Amino acid sequence: MRELRPFSFSLPWYQAYNVDIIAAAVLAALLLLGACLATCLGMRRCVRTTQRKCARAAVPKPKEQ
Repeated sequence: MRELRPFSFSLPWYQAYNVDIIAAAVLAALLLLGACLATCLGMRRCVRTTQRKCARAAVPKPKEQ
């Protein structure tokens, strides 16, 4: 029991350090998620516009066989 006391004393420090790590990880994950979402939305818009352009360009041209 005496050996466990210093551990329980140092536990709050460890917990505080751990919370910092968790907070940093959550922040990094949110930033990554935001960047991914922005990229995905940007790519979707890009794909949609290119598909529309391709469709517009393909409509007037007759099929050559």
